[in-house]
Amino acid sequence: YILTDTEALHVRAKSTFRNARKEIKNAGTEWLVTNVEYGDTYIPDVHEEVLNKVKLIILNNKEYCVIKDPVEEETGIPQLGIFKQVKGPTSFFLKPGESLHGNIKNSIVLSSDEALLLTCNEEFVDNFKVNHVIRKPGFEWFSYGPGEYWPPVEVVVKSKVKAFIV
Repeated sequence: YILTDTEALHVRAKSTFRNARKEIKNAGTEWLVTNVEYGDTYIPDVHEEVLNKVKLIILNNKEYCVIKDPVEEETGIPQLGIFKQVKGPTSFFLKPGESLHGNIKNSIVLSSDEALLLTCNEEFVDNFKVNHVIRKPGFEWFSYGPGEYWPPVEVVVKSKVKAFIV
């Protein structure tokens, strides 16, 4: 396999073995193989199977995405049922067990005469233009511009409204 900066391999151990780097891989363990760690080419061991190719996700400075079941960095274990927001600019590969929740989205830019009607689906601490306001599930509120809004994973944007002069 040829590895590039924008493509990695999702690999699984078929049985427990020690790889060429002297690492023990247990049967069923899954990991990513990237060119940063393994070089430009990769030849799978007889005890490994390549499950698929993984494309690099690239976010610009106005984009964000939500990762479902993000993998904990220290343990390598997916945090099942958890959602994590990732803001650009950045690029990354989804790790085995992770998935994108929805598509890549743009932040919401509000002018001084615009606001968002928001609600939340679980309790969280709101720090957008306020300091540590606890929002409870089902609560609705307006978030006023000007500004750039990155909806937290707990928030649902119901509508964008514009002020009118009477």
